[in-house]
Amino acid sequence: MRQRINADTRSSKEAEQVKRDLEDQLTGKAVVSETQIDTKNIRAAIEVFIADKRVENLSADLIHKYEREFGRLATYCEGRGVYTLAGINRELITGFCTDWSERYPSGNTRNKLAERYKPFLKFCQVAGWLVDVPQWPKMKPEQTPTLPLTEEEYARLLDAVYVVVRAPQNTLVEDQTHKYWYQRGHGLFQLMRHSGLSIQDALTLPRSALIRSATGYRVVTQRTKTGTDVNVLHPPNVAAELLTPTRAT
Repeated sequence: MRQRINADTRSSKEAEQVKRDLEDQLTGKAVVSETQIDTKNIRAAIEVFIADKRVENLSADLIHKYEREFGRLATYCEGRGVYTLAGINRELITGFCTDWSERYPSGNTRNKLAERYKPFLKFCQVAGWLVDVPQWPKMKPEQTPTLPLTEEEYARLLDAVYVVVRAPQNTLVEDQTHKYWYQRGHGLFQLMRHSGLSIQDALTLPRSALIRSATGYRVVTQRTKTGTDVNVLHPPNVAAELLTPTRAT
């Protein structure tokens, strides 16, 4: 059944555009308004993008970083007379990144920032505000390998636990409190060293996760962040330390 719809426009050209958009909707095509593409303000697009990130329930700290970093992008564009998304191109983006080596000395930081800006441009394209997504300059992260501590370095780390924990005074209560926190800190580092767990997973690991097997005690759990299974055999002395109850006075 045919139905008449008021286009609510001031010219026949605009009415024809509304008609084409409606036809595209009915046929399942993506609707891209020429008016939207030409006039979408950069700051307005950023506001919508950040609102979308809030819906994702990102942390307040991360939202603040988005606001700060995208504010710099908008200010840079406006300083070059670009106020709408249609003016964002590869040349503009390259110019925006020219001082990043001084502003962000770490290659890893520059790479992380670039990975935050890219989804914004894609978001604008999907929203119908940007026809083509300009290519972002490649940011090569630093490939500095993270090596495990040597036996000597690890021994110094364990010794430092005693120094960092508040030294005991003259009373028995303070001496027992110091001993308790020293045992907790020492055991935490031992657990992380031999299981590979993050500090978050190590701090929340129950003693029931240390399971006795035919070959000794194993830590059996899952990493919180990745869900990866962990099943690691521990040296007898480390297992004994982890299984010894500690009590604060």
